[in-house]
Amino acid sequence: MADKSRWGIEVGMGRYLKPDMFCDSNAKNISRIVSSLVDKDRPFTEAVKIIYHFVKNNIWFCGPPGTLIPSSKTLSAGKGCANSKSALLVSMFRSLGIPAYFQAFLISGTVFSEYIPSYLKNYKEKYYLHLRPLVRIKKKWISVEGVIPDDKFLETIMKKRSLSHPAKGIGISSQHSLSKLKAILDSWDGESETFCMDSSVTTSLGEVIDVSNLYLKYRKNSIVSRIVSSMIEKKMEAIRTSL
Repeated sequence: MADKSRWGIEVGMGRYLKPDMFCDSNAKNISRIVSSLVDKDRPFTEAVKIIYHFVKNNIWFCGPPGTLIPSSKTLSAGKGCANSKSALLVSMFRSLGIPAYFQAFLISGTVFSEYIPSYLKNYKEKYYLHLRPLVRIKKKWISVEGVIPDDKFLETIMKKRSLSHPAKGIGISSQHSLSKLKAILDSWDGESETFCMDSSVTTSLGEVIDVSNLYLKYRKNSIVSRIVSSMIEKKMEAIRTSL
């Protein structure tokens, strides 16, 4: 278990460190990987960058946020939807003793438009619940939403389209081109904010520390939703492994 006393975190941050159903930061596999990645002498900025890039590039981004699972299972699976990757990042930060939570939003279902065939357009979701992870850095809450798309995913998309292709409709929704977004996310300095869903937000649901109740309210669990979600996930994985 990481030494949680060495970061100099402000008083009153305890509620942002507690484990819960989905952010099970006390799970053994999460504690083990955090301890193996961040040794006791690691400076704070290096520590947050290591955790961020581990989740970003070692956990494959696949599928819409229809099914949120405990972070320990996302880590074991090595893949997850946007919300699952964000929850794992928050869990690993909490395990390390660094406060983290979410801003919750509804985002437009068009974020996955390129994966849905024309005959199913009328069945696409109007919105998805989206969890933007935030971490406490230098007494500020910093968005680390850019953890969602892994390098392999973005590289493959760029080879199939173009460097200037808009980063929209492919599971992310950014104001930048694919090449610009990838450059920003790859060079994260451990202090600035990162985003990848900023242009698809429709409704803000506020701050969320434990997402359990919110997820149950907004989860997509109809037969049609499950079919479309499975199709999107298969297409995303096919794109990544096609080159």
